Amino acid sequence: MKRLLAAASQPVVAAVGLIFFICTIWGLVVFLRADRLNNWLTLKQITERVTIDLPRGTPLSEIDRYFTENRIEHSYIKDINEVYAMIHFIWGGGFLIQKDASTKIQLDEDRKLKVLTVEPVFTGP
Repeated sequence: MKRLLAAASQPVVAAVGLIFFICTIWGLVVFLRADRLNNWLTLKQITERVTIDLPRGTPLSEIDRYFTENRIEHSYIKDINEVYAMIHFIWGGGFLIQKDASTKIQLDEDRKLKVLTVEPVFTGP
């Protein structure tokens, strides 16, 4: 009887594990397709999303809200009228090399987006 229970429990454990794995992958796909910025994206994908989501003329308040909603580390430097944002550990780094995406937004006199650049930043040990 114990052998029968042991033999029956292995497929059940395997099935539960498989269901968990599929749900995790499905959740990740849904998250990535939600047009959110995250570190699962490449530098090119981040550049495309930020450029589309923040067109020229976007006011500072909307830029701040965009990065806040996407949980991206950012700050506005009043003295030079620029916004900086950083997405850490993006795709494309190597062994012992961390790749980040640095976004620099220059604002005009009315605090609206004038120039946007996204560049890679590499750091290592």
